[in-house]
Amino acid sequence: MSFITSPGVIVPPLTAGGVAYGTGSQALVTSAGTAGQVLTSAGAGVPVFAALAANVSSFSAGSTGLTPATATTGAVSLAGTLAVGNGGTSLTTLTANNVILGNGASAPTFVAPGTSGNLLTSNGSTWQSTTPAAAGGITLGTPVATTAGTQFNYTGIPSGKKQIEIMFAGVQLLSADDIIVQLGNSGGIQSTNYFGSYRNSGAGNSVGYTSGFLVASSLSAAYVWNGALVIWLQNSSSNIWAGHSVLGASNTTQTGNAAGVKTVSGVVDRIRITTTAGTTVFVAGEINISYS
Repeated sequence: MSFITSPGVIVPPLTAGGVAYGTGSQALVTSAGTAGQVLTSAGAGVPVFAALAANVSSFSAGSTGLTPATATTGAVSLAGTLAVGNGGTSLTTLTANNVILGNGASAPTFVAPGTSGNLLTSNGSTWQSTTPAAAGGITLGTPVATTAGTQFNYTGIPSGKKQIEIMFAGVQLLSADDIIVQLGNSGGIQSTNYFGSYRNSGAGNSVGYTSGFLVASSLSAAYVWNGALVIWLQNSSSNIWAGHSVLGASNTTQTGNAAGVKTVSGVVDRIRITTTAGTTVFVAGEINISYS
């Protein structure tokens, strides 16, 4: 190694290819490097020629969900899946033709297409593939014979319906009583706070009612009733239903007209057909409902 003893005075011999550097009190020259090497520093001490590192010295993927497929030093290849928190899906595949739903910090979920013609609809908390409503939007129930029993219930009426029809064909009671229709929700049938009136054209009398929509007031057990009660959702916020009925006795000149209203404590999902007494037996006819 050659050195300089004073400014401007170089004392040979000098190392060929070396680089001069200072120590604070004198100037020295490094050893020559080999082909491809670079001058590097350790932060202190003598600089030296060394080979250039071709790859990263270390690697960490942190919380991304990615992992090294090889060692974490040298040439590093990545594997794993990118986590949701780092902009990924945490999934290795996405189901073909499915709709992707966000799932917070967890991997997304999917909605399958379902049947051809289905619609993507909301149930208030998530999305689902559903069959569209039938043309016209009217669903007809199953006829029920009223040849025995004291009450008949229709349950499972879907939410969101705004009109319900209750139809009577040849309905007769064992003894004189009033036929009424009551509304209910998931908590049960409600039998109070109906407000309305009924008029029998043949008898010429009018009566009020409170325990249900009064649709037929039988002064005689012989009356055979036909007709319908239609109720409409008047206020969806407070579940107020307004109704109107017309039933005629096919074996007399009696016709009953009624109108009233009922505020239901909850969404209507069931209907009951019974009598004011609640114990009078039905002996003939059938009933059915429809809704839209």
